[in-house]
Amino acid sequence: MRVAVIHRLTCFVFGALITAGCDAGSPESPASSVDTTPPEVTVLSPLSGATVESTVTVDVDATDESGVERIELWIDGALEATDPEAPWSLAWDTKNYDNGTVLLSVKAFDGVGNEASTAPVSMDIANVSRVSIVNTARSTVEVVLNGGQTVRLSSNETLMYSEAGQESLSYEAATARFYPNAARPDPQVLWSGLVDLSSGRDREVMLEVSSSYALFAYEPTDSRSFSRVVAYYDDGTTATINALFQLGGGPIGYLPIDGLAYMEGYGAGIQAFWVPGKDFVVPNVPNQLIVLEYPFLEP
Repeated sequence: MRVAVIHRLTCFVFGALITAGCDAGSPESPASSVDTTPPEVTVLSPLSGATVESTVTVDVDATDESGVERIELWIDGALEATDPEAPWSLAWDTKNYDNGTVLLSVKAFDGVGNEASTAPVSMDIANVSRVSIVNTARSTVEVVLNGGQTVRLSSNETLMYSEAGQESLSYEAATARFYPNAARPDPQVLWSGLVDLSSGRDREVMLEVSSSYALFAYEPTDSRSFSRVVAYYDDGTTATINALFQLGGGPIGYLPIDGLAYMEGYGAGIQAFWVPGKDFVVPNVPNQLIVLEYPFLEP
């Protein structure tokens, strides 16, 4: 015991002189360890073979000795979403995919570059398509769906259609806003089409025209009649219709509505005023100039 103690002291005191001898009798330092173990990752929900729709929450369990840095959701081999912190949960919008079977997997990464991936599991997407029919025309729109149901849409109004089991949606739309006492003209179908609903994705149909015209009808109640209609536009220009009308009334014609500020109707002591979206005002006169604001194609 005493010799051993003296030896250690000698090495300490005279270490500079007998360094080699002391090193030879010293134990080697252990090598530093390198983390090469990948994380453990499991998909908790949805389970393999699940039927999913809309936005789905994918819950994941992921652990690692060095700590999990992030997880990734992969759909059919493409990155869908990333979560940088626990609890591990990812939102998956299935509306971005067609109905049918897809493969889902999750990858986990630790702080030193190790990664692990779950085995791909199948998911069945079964969404019901939603169709938005947007009326951007100035007038009320009558939309006929699938050759039967008719829906009226005001200007800037949107119709939402969704029906489970429907593979397609056909539509026809004609627009007209009718004022009092005006005879309804034959509807002019301006838009029609067939929307594929089989994919389950949401669709949008825009009802719009590049230019529109107003159809005028005269409703006389006595011998007085309007002889002309003048339209005033925002850019300072005007447009005039000159005509003579028989008793019993009848159509006057078309004038562009685009950029219209207001209109005036003139007759034998009669003057009427109109701005888009309003009835003609005929002060103290039984005669009426009726405006059917209708986005006709140019006549």
